Amino acid sequence: MSSRSEVTGVPILNFRENPALFESGGTQPGETAYSRSSEHNSAGRPSPADFKKKIWIGPPKLTRFERARVVGARALQIAMGAPILIEPPKGVWNPIDIALRELESGVLPITIRRTLPDGVTYQDIPLRWLL
Repeated sequence: MSSRSEVTGVPILNFRENPALFESGGTQPGETAYSRSSEHNSAGRPSPADFKKKIWIGPPKLTRFERARVVGARALQIAMGAPILIEPPKGVWNPIDIALRELESGVLPITIRRTLPDGVTYQDIPLRWLL
């Protein structure tokens, strides 16, 4: 047993020995990440039809952490004077409550960026896909 790859049967990727592994690249801003599989074309990129409401990274729903981040950011915007995107109910002026109602109604034009642990590959997911 000379190496770990012989024990597990999985090759170990060494970025120092093979710099091409490190230069695999991520996505450009506004472009959706993808997984490398057999369903892609010869260039390694999926066809435009593959991008329709396909979440490649993370769960198909908004996580509690993403929800808290979106509501907090939107509440701060409202508190700083941003226009409210819904008609607030009578007597509700708390920015957090307004942000929660905007999230629940699905009118927020926000995109969630989910990143893989490699730090390079990410996917920009419109908020309404996760609701």
